[in-house]
Amino acid sequence: MGKGLIDYMNDCSTKDDLYKSLLPRTRTIHMNMYDEDISGTIETILSLTKNSLEQHQQPVNILIRTKSKSPISLKFPDHGLYSSVAAHQNSNRIAIMLNLLQTIQECLTSSTVKTNRDLFYSNVELYGKQVTVDRWINTIAQSLELTNARDNLNVIPAQKGLVFTTQEIRILTKGSEERINPYHSSLIPHMDQNSLCQIVPGRNATTRLLVLEKEAVYNQLVNDVQYSPSYYDDCIIVTGKGYPDFLTRLFLHKLQVSTTAIERWEIYTDADPYGVDIAMKYVQNVKEPCRCNKLVHRGVFLFQLMSNQRQQVQYLPMTQRDTAVATRILQRVTESNLPNMTTVQELQRQIFLQKKAEMNVMGRETYLGQK
Repeated sequence: MGKGLIDYMNDCSTKDDLYKSLLPRTRTIHMNMYDEDISGTIETILSLTKNSLEQHQQPVNILIRTKSKSPISLKFPDHGLYSSVAAHQNSNRIAIMLNLLQTIQECLTSSTVKTNRDLFYSNVELYGKQVTVDRWINTIAQSLELTNARDNLNVIPAQKGLVFTTQEIRILTKGSEERINPYHSSLIPHMDQNSLCQIVPGRNATTRLLVLEKEAVYNQLVNDVQYSPSYYDDCIIVTGKGYPDFLTRLFLHKLQVSTTAIERWEIYTDADPYGVDIAMKYVQNVKEPCRCNKLVHRGVFLFQLMSNQRQQVQYLPMTQRDTAVATRILQRVTESNLPNMTTVQELQRQIFLQKKAEMNVMGRETYLGQK
């Protein structure tokens, strides 16, 4: 015969002890490698969760290891004090994680590959934002101690960045070769951490690489080079269409480590806090090993616009949000071991003058030079 309330009260000396004794027993599931096969590990985690909830009516607590000391704890269903407050947040997080695990297992067992964008659009209502999918994919990979989530989970980043080159670029990945043809604008192809990039030598011994924040400026420069190829030196022009995606940064990183033909590495962004932040994402992104520290932020800077007497520049006022973003970036930069003084001065000018401008106002000679 089961214990009654009077029995619990007799066994517990305090109210807190009584509260804890009445809580249902929770099954703890550690999210780590149970099997050498990733698909088998994911199947084990899903099976343990399903059996606990369906067959034993027992709450689960999934512990996900992270880089920090304390793991992420996902409890479902929530119970106890303040459970109604955390119920929606926890249920949504565990639904996202289990849904991703189920999709990853299907990809692994069927040997198919999906992009992060495919996953997002498969259930927009659940994920809400694309960044949610990216963040949880990385969390799952870290918990399973995978060196590369994109190569091991059959989930690859969607193509976003564009590249234009005056020389042929060959990308070798797992024995297969993909070519980026000269004088054509192309999506940056899929590659992995072990890919190699080779530049077929052109008419010049050295090459110039330009990274541009905006696609509109990229298209303008590409048209100039296409219609006057003999007028310009060999160059590679890249745009991440705003904040860079993983493939764009990986492509630049592979060019940096695979070839010595590129002599000048330059990046141009808007003269605003977000432009500075975008440049830093390319050059010193600490969250990914694929940063390109050869890139030099050449502008567009406020002092360049102010010293340009040949054309009138339309400045825009900094909003309160812009100022707050600039202040946070400035604090982060100055607290680093080797602060970039050019970046520091640009942010200080923007905050002091309360002005910003777009890179479109500069002429093509700023980027490609004049002959």
